[in-house]
Amino acid sequence: MSSSYVYLTGEADLTAVVGEGGSIIVTSSINNGLDWKELARIDRSGEVKIDLKPTCYLHYGYRLSFEIAGKGSGLDTLRIRHDIQHSQAPLPALGEEQTRSRSAPARPKGRSRSKAG
Repeated sequence: MSSSYVYLTGEADLTAVVGEGGSIIVTSSINNGLDWKELARIDRSGEVKIDLKPTCYLHYGYRLSFEIAGKGSGLDTLRIRHDIQHSQAPLPALGEEQTRSRSAPARPKGRSRSKAG
């Protein structure tokens, strides 16, 4: 996920569905997929919160990978949230209310992998 602004924090909230004997492994890369670091290994169904700050802090981009194994395993929901640092110059005058900016990913890039069980 690349950004024109530097990431300060990050969090992934997901609802995992893990079939019998299955698992979901979440990994991240900060060098365009050359190296991957495991963030979480999920072996049961339920809500999971993953702190992305160790991966994204002070970077302009990173990649996430979800390796899903086992029949019936998958993700019901996935929500990724970040705080970013940017200049306030391009924004309208800010009042006392919360200001949000939303983005949607472009066409998928990078790798996609899955294991059927």
